[in-house]
Amino acid sequence: MDPYRAGVEIGEQLADINPEVIFLFSTIHYQGSPELLEAIYEELGSDEVILIGNTGTGFFEQNKVGNIGVAALAINSGKAIKWHLTLEGGAQEAPDCATKRCLESLRQACSDAPALYFMASDFRADATKIISAIQETTSIPVVGGFAGDDFQRKQCFVYANRQVTTDHIVMLAVEGPLAFDISFANQQHPLGEMGIVTACDDKLVRTINDIPVMTFVERQLGKPFADVDMGMVTLDLTNKAGKRTVRCIRVPDIDYSGSAELFGSIEKGSEARICLTPPEMIISNIRDIASDLSKLPFEPEATIIVSCAGRKSVLKDGLKFEPQEILKGCPALKALIGYPSFGEIGPLKSEGGSYEETLFHNMTSIILTIGMLPNEE
Repeated sequence: MDPYRAGVEIGEQLADINPEVIFLFSTIHYQGSPELLEAIYEELGSDEVILIGNTGTGFFEQNKVGNIGVAALAINSGKAIKWHLTLEGGAQEAPDCATKRCLESLRQACSDAPALYFMASDFRADATKIISAIQETTSIPVVGGFAGDDFQRKQCFVYANRQVTTDHIVMLAVEGPLAFDISFANQQHPLGEMGIVTACDDKLVRTINDIPVMTFVERQLGKPFADVDMGMVTLDLTNKAGKRTVRCIRVPDIDYSGSAELFGSIEKGSEARICLTPPEMIISNIRDIASDLSKLPFEPEATIIVSCAGRKSVLKDGLKFEPQEILKGCPALKALIGYPSFGEIGPLKSEGGSYEETLFHNMTSIILTIGMLPNEE
């Protein structure tokens, strides 16, 4: 529980490999104490190590799924890979501008086009605006998610080298011979009739088919919406341009007369359909993906999981199934890390194997598996 002691333990375990970069995911219980990162850097004895991460609604690591604590993944590529980090404030007020500034800063820092970007953001940023900025600025895959705070939705923290901060977007550019695969577990079961979003305000949906959205939801479910439905029930949305998104439903803390709050803004006029994500579907989907990881065209070294906190809400203690199945499917992995997020970012893969534009996801588990390209040390 003590942030300094936790940082010392992490630093001691990672120091021997002389890490170039560290991915760090902790729970909210350290309350943004800078001592966590200070202790890590003291044990490493170098300010050249790049560190990126955030708080989550728990964390994943090789041997457990934790609800209190911190996990870290360190990488040493023998200087074959260059790592560039930047962060920008204003995530809540102007997330699109902050995202574009991050990408421009990284573009200037890289001598060649990076293979991949990894991102962490304050959950209070509008994810829809972040994604629009990414799509306008780069075609390179961006993977990551939004910090969490154990379902409290009050505060969160992102990590950038020695800084522990809020209201920021942090991005890492990976330049060099990185081999990677991005897989998605996000199958859902559609339920009931299609509706049209007739009133909304950014992330707040007020009416579908001119009736309160929660009335629409409960008519499709055939029962009142309860706490146990949080995370399991989502809205499958298609805007007027034909773009499809899935958003988890959250009942707002303030009474908005049957409105629902989503993780990301939507457009008026979007088609909407209720979906369910039952536990058995989550388990089946992740098992299918895990079985494919051993067939990758490179030797996988490590996996980073960004998994929707809604999946944790549905699976509860069964969330440990996600890392367990990945390790069973790919026993050659040397390391696994991740966290339950308040929204996931990543590109889908086309049938030809190329990555399409980066999207914002809900009720999804993104599995980023990395290694070195063939013939590289």
